[in-house]
Amino acid sequence: MALNSNGFHEKAPGNNQNIERLLSLSTFIKNVNHTGNITTLMELTLRSLEAAFDVKKGMFLLYDAEQDVFSIYRTVGFYATGTVAVKGPWLDIKNGNFACDTGALRVDTYFSKALTEPLGTIEGILAAPIHFNDNGITLLGCLVVFQFGNSSIRDAENLLIIEAISNHLALAMMVLSSQERQRRFMMPRPFESFKETLRQKIALAENGGNSFCLLRVSDTKGFVFKENTLAAQLSEIAGQVFPIACNEVFVFLDGHGDAETEKLRKQFEGDDVRMIRYRFRHDFHSFKEFFDIV
Repeated sequence: MALNSNGFHEKAPGNNQNIERLLSLSTFIKNVNHTGNITTLMELTLRSLEAAFDVKKGMFLLYDAEQDVFSIYRTVGFYATGTVAVKGPWLDIKNGNFACDTGALRVDTYFSKALTEPLGTIEGILAAPIHFNDNGITLLGCLVVFQFGNSSIRDAENLLIIEAISNHLALAMMVLSSQERQRRFMMPRPFESFKETLRQKIALAENGGNSFCLLRVSDTKGFVFKENTLAAQLSEIAGQVFPIACNEVFVFLDGHGDAETEKLRKQFEGDDVRMIRYRFRHDFHSFKEFFDIV
């Protein structure tokens, strides 16, 4: 093997393994075009990296533009959670550049020790930003590989494959985002339904009906490309559930809702979920006052 001008290993063309990987890449691209949500997209991607492209350790990161951090969304070959601040070598990745460094010490410049310790023995890091250009770089996430099975992260073929996968992920995520916006536009506006239900609850309570409270549940790691799974989980326990945003849900509970709130706290214990309770006649006394305090 020889090194090309970019420092990547070149393989002799024409072997069966190369053809198989190209066919796998073609199949992956076709399958990506038929995914219906971000969870399916990520699972397909990581399964393909393991089975077809010999990735032994890697991860998928989603970018949170508001916090300017990457969040670990899925991993391959090890387990880790947490966020990564965009600084140091991540600044180049944020600008749309690939990163390829060998050696565990180099990986430590990208991640904290708490994130690198579960990795064990690795060759280095190959990081491919998932982005598109629309009057500037719009960053969506990052695909990271730490170890291939029988080849180097510096192989030109590996770089090209990871680059192709990240480019198609960016396109797929853009399409999913557009479809989600269209669905929200076509569906009845949940926030309007929420406001109407709140008016009705207040009117009933003021005319001798049961008192009530509202629980505001937020996924602090929610992203625009992440499905709102809070609503589905909450609807199994609580009554009226209104998903207001991709990472936020309002729940109506009877009375002070002590039992339900405690049950939900236990269910989401350990998750990045925040809950705030607003009790009618205690925390707010009118429709207007509610929106003054939230």
